[in-house]
Amino acid sequence: MGMMTAFGQESMTQSVKPVGFYGQVINEFIFTKKASPVRNHYSIGTELGLRFQDKVFVGLYYTNSIVPTDLWRQTPNNALDMKQVHYGLSASYVQDFGGLFYGKVGLRAAYADIKQDYTITKENGTVVNKAESRTNSIALSPDLRIGAHITRWLDIEAGGTYRVNVRNHEKWGISTQDFNGWGGTLSVKAKF
Repeated sequence: MGMMTAFGQESMTQSVKPVGFYGQVINEFIFTKKASPVRNHYSIGTELGLRFQDKVFVGLYYTNSIVPTDLWRQTPNNALDMKQVHYGLSASYVQDFGGLFYGKVGLRAAYADIKQDYTITKENGTVVNKAESRTNSIALSPDLRIGAHITRWLDIEAGGTYRVNVRNHEKWGISTQDFNGWGGTLSVKAKF
């Protein structure tokens, strides 16, 4: 442990720059409320941005949900596919705990685009037509993460988040607020 801590301190002192770039892979799992017609769902994405003195991070991010076809718990129609895409801005502040670990507090603000594809069927089971519906919102996600310096150029971060859609839109029986919930995040960050 002493060697790892010493390595973390050495990497930090060598990698701190006034301004640098970073790239991050984001994995996020959101747990929706029991009353929500939307099931728990997983998103993966990327974030690119600037870091200032390894303390303040500002970036652009994109996430895309990977969901099962039975994303809805209850639905009058058969949803063939449903995806939620976020395009947004992020900002965070880092507090170094000394050595290997650090804490990170941040906020992400995004344009959320929810796309649903349906097949509408008659009572006898024949397909009438296919339909597409899009619902959008503004989503906020405050984050709290714990990170660890793996190498001079690579960090790993794990933590929690809460997603809330501040603009509630409803279409075809689904609301953007149905996607709200607590979540867990796991990220790998490369520093340049």
